[in-house]
Amino acid sequence: RFYPAASKDRVVIYPNPPDLPAPIPANGRDNLGSSRTTRLLYVANFEPRKNHVLLLRALAHLRREFGVQPVVTLLGREHYPSHFEEIRPELGRAEQEFNIHRVFETNREKVFDAYDACDVFVFPSIAEGFGIPLLEAMSRFVPTVATRTACTKEVCGDSVLYADADDAEFARKIASLHASSELRKELIARQKVQFARFTDRRPEDTFLRILGGM
Repeated sequence: RFYPAASKDRVVIYPNPPDLPAPIPANGRDNLGSSRTTRLLYVANFEPRKNHVLLLRALAHLRREFGVQPVVTLLGREHYPSHFEEIRPELGRAEQEFNIHRVFETNREKVFDAYDACDVFVFPSIAEGFGIPLLEAMSRFVPTVATRTACTKEVCGDSVLYADADDAEFARKIASLHASSELRKELIARQKVQFARFTDRRPEDTFLRILGGM
């Protein structure tokens, strides 16, 4: 598509090799449905395409319609100050109603601690180049709800719950993960298969194989 003059039999695409710690067993999320509280994590800088507002609006649906009390960690910088000022009123209202933690600066180890501590990873972004946080969450076997985009489908395959960019639907998908241990286990099993696509082959082996076929 991007190089129409190139012969298809001379182009090879392979997954971006991730720089991630070794996967760990899924944590104790089996009892999630027995509690009203669910811990949500979103790793993204504050910029328009990351669509934080959708998540903030979904929180009210979670509480009102499903009886779920969300505890939210937003991990990311104020990348676009003008955009952050634009959404600040909505963020402020949500912080008054819900338990929301904002983390602007942290190290790599603490980022993965945040993945391990959450119950559901959420990804309401409407545009991505690759979506590294999706892969990071997958490496920690965190059940995930993501908006349906070309990027998320390429990275995650069928290993996440997809939602349109609609706050009510996004909340409904989070609630379904909160309520069903079988669904969480099913997604984790799919994550293991999907994550292997990015880790089973070393990039240098793939490169040498391509050169050998030229």
